[in-house]
Amino acid sequence: MAEAGFADHVVDFRNRGVTTISADTHKYGYAPKGTSVILYGSKELRAYQFFTTAEWPGGIYCSPGASGSKAGNVIAGAWASLLHHGRSGYVDACRRLITTRKFITDAIEANPSLELLGTPTASVFAFTSSEIDVYVLNDQLKSRGWMLTPLQFPAGLQFSLTMLQTSPGVAEKLVADIKEVTSNLKAETEARRAKGENV
Repeated sequence: MAEAGFADHVVDFRNRGVTTISADTHKYGYAPKGTSVILYGSKELRAYQFFTTAEWPGGIYCSPGASGSKAGNVIAGAWASLLHHGRSGYVDACRRLITTRKFITDAIEANPSLELLGTPTASVFAFTSSEIDVYVLNDQLKSRGWMLTPLQFPAGLQFSLTMLQTSPGVAEKLVADIKEVTSNLKAETEARRAKGENV
């Protein structure tokens, strides 16, 4: 994130509390699904990952993990993706994702009917509302083609940005749809309250 020009949070081995780092390369690594990476802060910790057994008919079985062997095609696909994008490609993707997320979350913060949950720093954010039913908001956004993830405790919606949302006009459309649907739901809620309905 620092290379992309954003405030960086120390969440790697520079932080004394971090002992392992895992990443699903199919998410923001843009690799085929089915590969993950785990890094260990020391060789001693890594030693616990290996799996060996002699208690089966085939004799001694050793694997770098309890899940056993992995198909080489997805590993090759992940490696190819890393080489294709390169460091500069991932830095550019980070810049585009965070810029887009900031655009969307700034619009949500500016909407008096909505409230961000937490302080998003990367590409995932969530929001709630004390004025409208966010689950109804989700249903209406879904009918417009948006797929947000419902949350509970508190009721809210989560959105994980991908490069699709960084395309021109996409984030603007999401912001406009959220604003329009929220405004309509607030008006409906106020009309029901005016009639004495329990909302």
